[in-house]
Amino acid sequence: MRHHQFATRTLVWIVLFVFAGEFASGQSSTPADTPPRDHHDALVMAGRVDELLGELWAEKEIQPAEMVTSHEFMRRAWLDLTGVVPRVAEVRKFAAKFDGDTTTEQRIEAHRQIVDNLLKSPRHSTHLANTWQRVILPDGFATGMGGGSQAMHQWLRGRFAQNMRYDRIVGDFLTATGGSESGPTLFYQALESKPEKLAAYTARIFLGLQLSCAQCHDHPFDDFSQEDFWEYAAFFAQVQGNQQGRGYRLTDAASGEVTLPEENEAIAPQFPNGDDPKRNEGARRVQLSIWMSSPNNPFLAKATVNRVWSLMFGTGIVNPVDDLNPENLPVHPQLLEELSEYFVESGYNIRELFRTLAYTKAYQFSSKAGSQEEGTARRAVFAQMATKALTAEQLFDSIQQSQLLSSSGSSSNVASNNQRNAFVSLMENKTRDATEYAAGIQQTLHLMNDNQPTVSTIAMNVGLTAALDAPFLSDEERLETLFLATVSRFPTDSETKLFAKSFQSADDDAKRAIRGDLLWALLNSAEFRFNH
Repeated sequence: MRHHQFATRTLVWIVLFVFAGEFASGQSSTPADTPPRDHHDALVMAGRVDELLGELWAEKEIQPAEMVTSHEFMRRAWLDLTGVVPRVAEVRKFAAKFDGDTTTEQRIEAHRQIVDNLLKSPRHSTHLANTWQRVILPDGFATGMGGGSQAMHQWLRGRFAQNMRYDRIVGDFLTATGGSESGPTLFYQALESKPEKLAAYTARIFLGLQLSCAQCHDHPFDDFSQEDFWEYAAFFAQVQGNQQGRGYRLTDAASGEVTLPEENEAIAPQFPNGDDPKRNEGARRVQLSIWMSSPNNPFLAKATVNRVWSLMFGTGIVNPVDDLNPENLPVHPQLLEELSEYFVESGYNIRELFRTLAYTKAYQFSSKAGSQEEGTARRAVFAQMATKALTAEQLFDSIQQSQLLSSSGSSSNVASNNQRNAFVSLMENKTRDATEYAAGIQQTLHLMNDNQPTVSTIAMNVGLTAALDAPFLSDEERLETLFLATVSRFPTDSETKLFAKSFQSADDDAKRAIRGDLLWALLNSAEFRFNH
């Protein structure tokens, strides 16, 4: 009897969560490392971004796409800023309030309120940790190494939750020693602390430079020579990595040099902009970290702005995102320059950078085009939103969120769940372009047949399926909830009529089966698997 009452109460609470839950924004209790800014700054810069893009569109005689609906924007912003699809209650609330007879300006203001709430959410820092971990850790990284990717995730998430200056995050990463904070040392361990590997990866990740192309010969498309590569690698020549139990410790030795291949002369360290470090003023890694945030570094701000832009718009202002070279010109050089200056002036405030881009009208354009040719022309100049394939992390967490199976907001769940790691490993998109869908038949079959996305269609007493079995819900309410929980929209009239007809002659067991099949179909649909 007690068990039955407990199960009934649990079911009621799940239903209440689905239909009337409020978004828990949850501010971090840790004070921000970067100074708080007036959001007016973000509005002003967002307006400037739209102005610069507008000049480009006028020059190319391109008419931008229409504005998204509120439920489309809701789904886009949740995925881009928190890595998961929105909750049912949030879609209901904003769609009911701001679709219909509201003005464009009212809708834009409502969309900005959504952005502000999401940037306060713990899920935002979790999502950024997922994103940067994917960028930082090399392909083939063994998840069990050095305590596993959980250590890296926690290290990143803690800093993003504090809104720490991005240049300081980079500096701390470069000068990591291990000990109680072992996250960054995974990177060194995975690359065997080899100077040439550390140079190639850090240049690509933090500076947007493909210096590895100059490791064996002069860069074919850039001004970097083979000597330039090894001068940068020299900053890591004195790093020594030592396994200590399950941990990995990094120290900086007093000696250690690199040489050009097949030569014996030691190469002295030199920054990628050509400046020489000051001798006898700290370990080489420390000097590199100081240069990273100095005004003399022309790369960090541009590389970061370009990466964040690509996360929001699908492609970078320079594309590929990690190849800033003279032959690979920006779509809009002045836009990249002004945004980079703004980012530096903000104190390398990455949260405000996300806010600024999300505030733009360009971010609120639809992904729909009248023709393929028109869509290609618009997307090339950000006059239409690109359709982005969900990352493996976004896909797994959104499946969990939509089925109410567990919260993806917990760092422990996100980083250590073995099932999640296996799913991410298999479904990971190997391309550098979010607008390319590189999943093959193996991944598609896994998504269609794996127990994870279909668990609610099999077990009728858990999560969303259990909530929908509540006797006081109508068939129409159940159908709406399935669509809102997965693709973040209400069913169309034709979809409603189709399932109403299916429900008419079905008993309760048959209706459960139909709802399970519909949930399975929605989770496996292109509409669910893409951010549009």
